[in-house]
Amino acid sequence: MPESRQTKMLRWKFNLFPAYVGTGARVTYIADDFSEIQIKLPLTWRTRNYVGTIFGGSMYAAIDPMYMVMLIQMLGRDYVVWDKAATINFKRPGRTTLYAKFAVAAAEVAQIKTELMHNKSIEKIYQVELVDDAGKVHAKVEKTIYIARKARNQSVRLEMPVRNVHERLLQTPLAAAGELIDKLAARDDVLWPRERWPAMRFDRPLGVGARGGHGPIRYFVEAYEPGRQIRFRFTAPRGFDGTHGFDLEEVSPGVVRLRHVLEMRVAGVARLSWPLVFRWLHDALIEDALDRAENFGQPSPIKQREWSWWVCLLRRVLSYLKSARKSGARRSASPRSGV
Repeated sequence: MPESRQTKMLRWKFNLFPAYVGTGARVTYIADDFSEIQIKLPLTWRTRNYVGTIFGGSMYAAIDPMYMVMLIQMLGRDYVVWDKAATINFKRPGRTTLYAKFAVAAAEVAQIKTELMHNKSIEKIYQVELVDDAGKVHAKVEKTIYIARKARNQSVRLEMPVRNVHERLLQTPLAAAGELIDKLAARDDVLWPRERWPAMRFDRPLGVGARGGHGPIRYFVEAYEPGRQIRFRFTAPRGFDGTHGFDLEEVSPGVVRLRHVLEMRVAGVARLSWPLVFRWLHDALIEDALDRAENFGQPSPIKQREWSWWVCLLRRVLSYLKSARKSGARRSASPRSGV
């Protein structure tokens, strides 16, 4: 993954920051999404110790801030991240340039956010090695990182937890039912009710990291096990902090349970928009999807269910507002005649 302008700027700041300059190391790469950082630590007059090898303090200081910085960037401003403890195990003297690579997967970040929905704080342990050009390990470092949700203001303290579950038993073998998940957002999608609702779309083929959503609901794929489960993490609307996704479970030979689970905390205006608007639309959409799933591979499809009067009203209002916005945009874009 190439660097972005933001990560290049951070790399330059690292390499100009006096405390890091003093280690004698240099940051050589920061991934666009902060999921990977690479450094190098040369043997120079600044890093040479009394016996002519790389100073142990430089070895540790070169890697010290990386995992904390990566998690701060990847988790976002709603979380507190601190280094809590560290150990270093020296394997052999450093007589040449040493290198280290730090990696934090998107799935790891998603798991941290999920754990913090149920815990006030957690601790994570990460390990990294300093190696030479030949790949020989010169030092191993273990870092313990403290992570917690940040209670910045009243809007955070007034978060409302939400858990919403829909499920359906399907008379379909597990291997065949896997298509319901694997074909999401594809041309031949058999699960998403796009004939009645905004289509699910992503910026790339279905897989971890794909970004998209449906209508105003935006999310990215944070976990995907082909044929079994997929989980999305919300990025919009504002105030939605959590996940939703589908999973398949074999109940008995030829019978599976398809489940959709939404778990999140809502804050700010979402504390009203979820129970009054989005929950009703969500429930109707997911039930339509489960109807499609139940029809999958069946010779006599079941009848599509009718929406409640409140869902119908919400759909009419939202459709009117969407049309009004489009009409306003066309008028503002059309040339005006002068006098």
